[in-house]
Amino acid sequence: MIKIACLLNKKNGVIADFFADAAHAVVIDAETGKVLADFGRARMSEAEFARRVAQEDVEAVITGPIEKEPFEILAEEFMITRYDGSGLKPAEAVKLMNAYRLRMLPDFIGGTGCHSGGECHEH
Repeated sequence: MIKIACLLNKKNGVIADFFADAAHAVVIDAETGKVLADFGRARMSEAEFARRVAQEDVEAVITGPIEKEPFEILAEEFMITRYDGSGLKPAEAVKLMNAYRLRMLPDFIGGTGCHSGGECHEH
């Protein structure tokens, strides 16, 4: 089972434009589309919400661009892959991710764009 967290702008909404705007999370089995968990952000900070999402043992997060602190929690502390699915419905975002058609979020907002733990290089 591959668990994917979709971070929504509101319950039953679309993927938030930015991680900071996410008010709700839905954890989906990427293979079956079944919803495994569904919870709100409540009064959690961005860092607390990132850790709460990571507690669901997800392999990827689909959201919008992410500020530095929650990005580092997801990417470095928990090694979770990040995708930009801004404005998409969760099922559509997971389908596009499975088809390798969602853009990855390689770095936090304002970062270098090469946050892989290794050296950056030109393509």
